[in-house]
Amino acid sequence: MGDHARITTAVDGKGIDPVHIFYEHSWGIMGMYERARYCGGELKLTRSTNRRTTAVLTLPLEESYG
Repeated sequence: MGDHARITTAVDGKGIDPVHIFYEHSWGIMGMYERARYCGGELKLTRSTNRRTTAVLTLPLEESYG
């Protein structure tokens, strides 16, 4: 994507309920969001009707952090 890298992964199975992403016990998911933001990127999680969860991480290729 030119100046960005995009990583996409999809898992068939139980899926994740979007309502639960921000529950107090979802620290792993919240940590992924925060790390992506810290690096100037973005993490999107979606769940389709067939219970497939897809995660898309987009990060800039060159950025100074901190």
